[in-house]
Amino acid sequence: MQTLKLCNCKQLSKLPNDMQNLVNLRHLNIIGTSLEQMPRKMRKLNHLQHLSYFVVDKHEEKGIKELITLSNLHGSLFIKKLENVNNGFEASEAKIMDKEYLDELWFLWSQDAKDHFTNSQSEMDILCKLQPSKNLVRLFLTGCSNCCIIPPLGQLQTLKYLAIADMCMLETVGSEYGDTFSGTSFPSLEHLEFDDIPCWQVWHHPHDSYASFPVSKSLVICNCPRTTGKFALLSSCFGNYSN
Repeated sequence: MQTLKLCNCKQLSKLPNDMQNLVNLRHLNIIGTSLEQMPRKMRKLNHLQHLSYFVVDKHEEKGIKELITLSNLHGSLFIKKLENVNNGFEASEAKIMDKEYLDELWFLWSQDAKDHFTNSQSEMDILCKLQPSKNLVRLFLTGCSNCCIIPPLGQLQTLKYLAIADMCMLETVGSEYGDTFSGTSFPSLEHLEFDDIPCWQVWHHPHDSYASFPVSKSLVICNCPRTTGKFALLSSCFGNYSN
């Protein structure tokens, strides 16, 4: 079997644990299901080219490191329940950077994720170790409740769309520019969006703002009450600014 379509099976909450035996599987469509965890040893499905999403579990054989061999994945991938990643080393074992055929990534934490972490530095380390491939086009970060800063994403040369949402401890934006001396930050970024970041009030940016976002088209800031009226100068880098 090479293709398994289970889309919109809304009552489906679990897949068979022996799915690792489907070693020829190329396409696994689970959009619209209610999976709470993945089958054991997903790493054995190393021919997978399309996987709708991956639910991280604390169980060793269902954890994020099971993504390590899935380097042939194409298109979009949602990674859910990232609060179940224990540390940066575990995150690095997933080898997200090696998934060079993915053009869209969603990093998702559950709504109750803030109850899983008390150490913001640990969660930040995890997020940094999930560094995407240099070929990524769209990136979404949602629900990383204990992160105070954003990892250096500005050096992703092909990134066109970046959306950051539901980060209740984020106060300062700017570290994501990375090393601005190494070249232009966000050279391909067209759309930048921030939503539901209640504590955000500072945006540090390079002395020459136009050195970043050279092809930007739109900036959207929603539900960020402490930013109102603060970023007018920086917003001039964007063709369309909504606050």
